[in-house]
Amino acid sequence: MTEGEFEIIMRRQINSVLRLACSYLKCRAEAEDCAQEVFLKLYRSDISFGSEKEERAWLLTVTANICRNRLRSPWFSRRADMEIPEDMAADMPDEEKSALSEVMKLPEKYRTPVHLFYCEEYSVREISEITGIKESTIRTRLQRGRELLRLSVTEKEG
Repeated sequence: MTEGEFEIIMRRQINSVLRLACSYLKCRAEAEDCAQEVFLKLYRSDISFGSEKEERAWLLTVTANICRNRLRSPWFSRRADMEIPEDMAADMPDEEKSALSEVMKLPEKYRTPVHLFYCEEYSVREISEITGIKESTIRTRLQRGRELLRLSVTEKEG
């Protein structure tokens, strides 16, 4: 892959990678570090993609793997959770910020499938391929994530 091709891919996919990393890590700085690592892997690899969809799926799979490794680290287990990164929601309407805030409060195992399904518009099968989790488990986690979101919203209203 040439430097020009790499730059085009990076410009095209950086927002998707950052959003997924923010969803996992809940910290913009950590998400940026993760994205840097993802694109470094891409730059060093000798991979070519047949389509934009393939490149995006590969990048999001690598992003998910790197984020999961970071979450397992001892440093991450001792750090405090943060609210949604301000610059991640800077140009969103208040209603979307509120929804994103509720999604970010979900446990990671529900947050990731919900994010990939609703924000990145992946199918259950594609989410399964990206995360390495069975399709039936993804469907269950989506259902439970929606249920938790529904409960959270009704508690705030009532």
